[in-house]
Amino acid sequence: MDNKILVYAVVIVAVTVMAWAVTTTIGGKTSAEKDQYYQNLAQQSDSGCGDLNDTGNIQHLSHHPEKYTECIKKVDPQKFKEAVGEDKDSFLKSKGL
Repeated sequence: MDNKILVYAVVIVAVTVMAWAVTTTIGGKTSAEKDQYYQNLAQQSDSGCGDLNDTGNIQHLSHHPEKYTECIKKVDPQKFKEAVGEDKDSFLKSKGL
């Protein structure tokens, strides 16, 4: 009986570790790499804000509100809410911006 429990425990741990490894590998970029990616896109755009319709970019802007305040103000309120899950005006007020 004890051997069965040990085998099941090892299998569960192995599956968990494999799932974590696959998702982090498939996810591709680390947080720092994603930040760099969106910063590069912002620099390439005319406004310096990147694509204000891209939810990933909007999320990136919201993670750095003091740096991208003017960009956040340009985002459509509905798009902002879809990307961040919070009302844009409330978000800006909560950050003191």
